[in-house]
Amino acid sequence: MKKKHKIAQEYYLAIISVLFVLLISSINPNFIKISELSYLFKSNAVYFIGAFGVLLVMILGGIDLSIGSMIASVAVIVAQLLKMYSINVWQAFIIACVLGMVLGWINGMLVSKLNVSSVIITIATMTIYRGMIKYFIKKRYILGLPQKITSFGRLTIAGIPIQIIFIIIIGLITYFILKYTTIGRGIYAIGGNEKQAIRRGYDKHRITVFTYAYCGLMAGISAFIHLTLIGEAYIEGYSGYEITFIIMLVLGGVSIVGGYGSIKGTIFGVIFIIILKNGFTYIHISVFLHKILIAVIFIVLVSYNVRHNKKTDKKQFVEYD
Repeated sequence: MKKKHKIAQEYYLAIISVLFVLLISSINPNFIKISELSYLFKSNAVYFIGAFGVLLVMILGGIDLSIGSMIASVAVIVAQLLKMYSINVWQAFIIACVLGMVLGWINGMLVSKLNVSSVIITIATMTIYRGMIKYFIKKRYILGLPQKITSFGRLTIAGIPIQIIFIIIIGLITYFILKYTTIGRGIYAIGGNEKQAIRRGYDKHRITVFTYAYCGLMAGISAFIHLTLIGEAYIEGYSGYEITFIIMLVLGGVSIVGGYGSIKGTIFGVIFIIILKNGFTYIHISVFLHKILIAVIFIVLVSYNVRHNKKTDKKQFVEYD
């Protein structure tokens, strides 16, 4: 029953998003234009791809608070390499993937081997990753990247921006991993009931390391996407994004204690937040109020779901009696 309710929650969020789009469009008709929506998804591709990584960690029952730090750190390193050496765009992409995966692998190894809360571990690595980049590169901004990186960012395939193509491909890969692989089933099993999952033969260490490494890989790809969109890197960039990712995923029905979450819900959660943020801009609400309004809406929706869950559980109990 709880799974059914989570699925219903995902669709409620989609319906609320559509209603919000109609509301904003009635005030500012430019908001509903396809070109505007396409630009909206393209410019927020980092949110989608980063959320796919955090999704696996949360289903496992963990939290990765270093995701923003990993994105900024990888972006700065790759940007520096693009300026110093004549690497091409695909070499930059591979380097970003490897760097992100290594940082995520470190998170996974620490969480698994030290058996310490993922919150504690990733708070520490969040600081370490940014600190190491500041120490070794000694620059906060990397500006003036070669034009080839931003030219790549303007590519389209059949009229679809390259960033949206990335979102589609990575979303499908993540869906496949969760639904059709042993590791994917293990992530759900450990997040749902760790002891039972281990008794059924799932290797907790291997699955934990894979999950965090995958999240790091998504951070690396997000960093590459960022460079194709902006053409510069900033080591303090993406601070606070880790909380935004958690809000998006929880609104999309992902369980904060693990065991449940879906690609569909994640996409709805990300779309809901980026529509809110951009919609506020279209109706001229001060940017200083955006985070406050999003936090209030988050509390209202989550509180409603908690109350609805309790009523459903109580009704089930009475019916059972």
